[in-house]
Parts: sequence; structure tokens; C-alpha cells
Amino acid sequence: MKHSVLILAFIFCLIPYTNVSQTFEFAKASPFGIQMVNGEDSSRLALKYFFTDQDDDGDLDLILFGLGEQDTLAPTIISSLRYFFEFQENIGDKYNPQFGPREKLYEDFDFPGGFGFALPSIGELTNDQKFDILMAVEVDGDYLQHPLIYFQNSDYTFEKNRCETWDLDPLSPNSFFFPELVDLDMDGDQDLLLSGYYGENYEGEGNTNAILYAKNIGTPNNPDFLGWFENPYGLEADSIPKLFRGGDLDLDGDMDLLALSLSGDEEVNVYYYKNEPGPDGKPHFSEPVALPVGFPVSQHKGDNYIFPNIVDIDGDRDLDIFFYHQEETDDTTIVTLDLYENKLCTSNEFIIEQTICEGESFEGYTVTGTYTDMLTAANGCDSLRILELEVLTNPETTVTQTICQGESFEGYTESGTYEDMFPTASGCDSTRVLNLTVQAISETSIVLDLCEGESINIGGQEITTSDLYTFYLISQNGCDSIVHADISFHTIDNSIFVNGNILSSGAGGSTVEFQWFDCDSGTDIPGANSAIFEPLVSGSYAVRLRDEYGCTADSECVLITLTGVDEPDVSKNLRLFPNPANNFIYIYNESGYKINQIQMYDRNGRLLKTESSSDILDLTFLPAGIYLVSLKLEGIRTSVVRKISVLR
Repeated sequence: MKHSVLILAFIFCLIPYTNVSQTFEFAKASPFGIQMVNGEDSSRLALKYFFTDQDDDGDLDLILFGLGEQDTLAPTIISSLRYFFEFQENIGDKYNPQFGPREKLYEDFDFPGGFGFALPSIGELTNDQKFDILMAVEVDGDYLQHPLIYFQNSDYTFEKNRCETWDLDPLSPNSFFFPELVDLDMDGDQDLLLSGYYGENYEGEGNTNAILYAKNIGTPNNPDFLGWFENPYGLEADSIPKLFRGGDLDLDGDMDLLALSLSGDEEVNVYYYKNEPGPDGKPHFSEPVALPVGFPVSQHKGDNYIFPNIVDIDGDRDLDIFFYHQEETDDTTIVTLDLYENKLCTSNEFIIEQTICEGESFEGYTVTGTYTDMLTAANGCDSLRILELEVLTNPETTVTQTICQGESFEGYTESGTYEDMFPTASGCDSTRVLNLTVQAISETSIVLDLCEGESINIGGQEITTSDLYTFYLISQNGCDSIVHADISFHTIDNSIFVNGNILSSGAGGSTVEFQWFDCDSGTDIPGANSAIFEPLVSGSYAVRLRDEYGCTADSECVLITLTGVDEPDVSKNLRLFPNPANNFIYIYNESGYKINQIQMYDRNGRLLKTESSSDILDLTFLPAGIYLVSLKLEGIRTSVVRKISVLR
């Protein structure tokens, strides 16, 4: 598989990297498990790469951007490109990175399409611990090029914005710029830097090289950009386009720049721009200095070093450099990510052995163990200090004791935590911690309301009658406990009185709940919830009672036969179907009497709906359950009641 045609179609320079004050040595190709080609899908070749703490665990993970299979039906090379993001988690640590297998990332990312092309740079623009992306470029119908900023949301999706959002003009057709997010003015936020050329035609004739800068004048949480400015802070575009990368290369606390260019004879040149701020504190970049030594050199045609990255990969506080290395022969292409390790900070390690007593500390450490600390020297490099700390334990005894009020334990008579120190041969103290609880003799009063027929056992005594009781009990800790109990057993008068066709309950009072019911069917009678009940039809009736204490009782059933009314039995000629039903139920009336009124009740007797004569009942407003339908017929005093079931 060969991707070089696609890669070099929109990369115009080969890029080695260097540093004026530091020494770099080749360490390894694709170290730490880095995978530039997906082992499961060789068509997914990484092109750019970024080191960032993607999972917020304190070490650097690897984000890979690249090209997948191209669309062979696309009209141009650019429009045929298919991009992807993938992720390798650092499963090692900050000082010893090791990257896990490649995983797909942001599969729904909205890459530029059509004649646009994707070339990302990442950085944090909104102070939310998630990286955002500066992307080149999206092309409109007039072939104007629009640099894009993607803000990453909390759910790891991205919001795409053209740079016109901040009044930044689009680029002319056929331009080509490398985007870079860099804090060029060292004010704590990321600025926009573009390096490349304004295009005039597809053949590259008439191209104008340029360096464009947009200053971030917003807040850490809400960026705002002012630009474009050409040739910022002393930078000047010359006859050869350059790609810039930023970093504090001389360790003086400001942002320096490296620039990489490709001359006409394909010789790679590397330049160092030292930042020498003026009296006003603004950055100013000196004349570039060529740095020809210390970095990889192409061995033959097709041996290319592109897209470097400056990062402290091993946590030693100096900057290491990676190069994207593509070596192409007649029948194969090998892609690696080569590490050139910074030798400014060499290994410096020393060991300290220390013994302390428990309760003391040594430089903040209080527990036996081996501790490693990175200490920063004057040159900015780290030294590794290994502390072998032994903490001699103070023999400590914890005693938990409970006594009753009036007793004592080793002279202590009040609840509390007491420490007594005793010297030992090692010179460390032995500590006895006494947790003493003094239980007071408790005396409580309770009121119990029970129902007739119930009982309660207190202290082994079975109580069945109402009275005032005093109990002398022993608590779990063995101390006395006195309980005064006012115990009442409540009865309900479940007598029932008959006066003609009217039934009344012997249980009075506003605290009693009543529910009259049909003894034959066991069905509660809707709305019959008072002490007095007048049946509408002959039958056997009783009342269910409940008082304020939760005690319940049913009365005896009383047979009521209504007299003086000679009515036909029409109930057999009324049918409701289907039953159970879902949304509607039909009334089949063969009684010969007109239905004047239909009422629907829930199981608790609450009236839900009243309507005039109808052949169909609408049940759509009811949840699933059991309901009662009361049918009132013209000329018939007695209503016919039917129970229905509603299904959902």
C-alpha cells in the first residue's frame, strides 16, 4: 500500500526539526507501541499526530489523524480524500509511556468536503480540559477558502465555526496554509498562526508567500480573534514557504519558533527564530538562524521526514522531538514515528534513607515506603530522588469500654476519648486510646394506640388491656432503662340500625371512615361513605369502618327489601361489551326502556363521568383498572350497575 501520492499532494515541504541549545539523539522508530498504520485496517495510515491528555489521567495519550481509502470516483485528488481520527491510550505513566492499540475516535467528525482539505492543529481554546481544533480548510462555491475552528463539547462532539465568526476574512482560491494553534504572545491563550501562500492558479504560478496571525483577545473561556495580521512580531515571509512550530526552545519562559522550508532543489532547511521580547513585553522574533546539524537527513529519494512534534514525552522537563518518517521504495512504503530524545536533562538519581517515629513526618511523608520525587534544577531539568522511609510504629492499643452512670473505668467517669502515653525501648511512644461511653439511666414515656384483640409484649409482659404501665428494663449494655407507657386498646361500634329503608351506623364521630357495600357481590357502593345509607335497590348491605388509629371492623349484613314499587327486572336485558375493553365499550339495550343517564365511577366510588343516553362509552381517558358503570332507565327507579375492566 502506498499513500505518498495522497500525502505529498497537499504537503509542500519536508520537515526536520532542531534546537539551538540542546542535544538530540535518535532513540527509536515508533517507540512505546506507537502504530502509524492500523494493524486491523492497513488503509488507515496516520499522517499527523498529537500528544494530549485525552482521558485526564495525568499522562500524554496519542491522537492520530490520517487518510483512509480514497474515493476513486471523485473528480479530483483533493475531493477523493477520506479522513479519520484514532486514539492510542497511554497505559503506562507520565515518565514511562506505553500506548495501547488504536481505537476509532470521533467517527462522526464533520471533516471538510468537496474541494476542501483537512489539516488539523489542536489546542485548548475554551479552558474546559478538552482540546479544540484549528482546521484547514473549507471551500465555498466561489472557491474561497475558510479556515475552521471546531470547539469540543462536553459530550465529545464538535461544533464547527468558520473564521468569519470572528470577522476573519477567507483565503483566496488555490491558497495553501499550514494552521497552528500557538500562544505566540504568551498571554495564556491560544492564537492562530497560518503559514503558506496565497494561490493564484492550480499550477502554482503567481503564488504569494505569507505569514498570517490572529491574536486571541477574548477570555480563557470565550476566545475572540483579531486579524489577519501579516508578518507579526518581526516574522517575515520570504521566497520559500515555511511551516512554523512553537516551543520554549531556549528555556527562557517565552515562545520561540522553528520554521521548516523546502527549496527548489528539495533540500530541507531548518531555521530557529529566537523570541527576544521588547521593553513593552511583546514578543519579537530575531533574524532566523539556520540549524543544519543534529537531525535526520534523507538518505535517498523517497526517504522523507515530515510533520515533527515537540513534546516532553518522558516527563523529564526537556522537550523531545518526533518526526513522521516515510521511506518509500519501488514496491513498498514504510511509515514510522521516530523519536529524537533530548539529552539536556540526563539521568540524575540519588537515594535517601530515613527513620522516623509514627506521628512525625519527613518532608510531608508519614508512612513507611519508597517515594520518588522529581526535583527541578536551575537549568530546568529534573533529578530523581528516591526516599526509603521507615516509620517506626508506636505500639497503640485501642480500648472501647461502656459503663453505666455512677460507675468508673480506671479513674474515668465521663464519656470521652482518652490517650495515655508510655515510653518504649525504640524511643517512640506507645499509646493507649480509651474510647469510654458512660450510659445514663434512661427514662422515657411512650403512648401506644392498639386495636381491640391485639396485644403487645414489653419486657416479657403480655399487655391486652388499656392502662398506665411502668416497666423496668435492662438495656443491651446492661444499664437500667425505665419506660412509662400509656397503652390504649380501641374498639369500634359496628352496630347497624334500620329505619324503614334507611341504614345507619352506630359508630359516630368525624374520625371514622364509612364504606357501605353489597354483601351479595362484595362490591363497594360508589358514594356511600357516610354514617347513613339509603339503598336504591333491594339487597343485603353492611358497612366497613376504619377509625383514626387504623382499627377496622365490618357490621353485620342487613337485608333491605324495597316496598311499594312494582318495577320490572330490566338488568338481564342490558349488556356491555366487549368486557374487558380497550378504548370503547358498547351498550346493548333490549329492555324496552330508554337510558336517560350513564355514570362512571372508580373502585373507590369517585364519580368520573356523567353523560346522557349513548350506545358507546369512550374509555380512552381512563388508565387500566376496574370501574363501575351505572345505567339509569326512564321510568325505572333502580339503576343497573355493571363492573367493567379497562386494559392498556
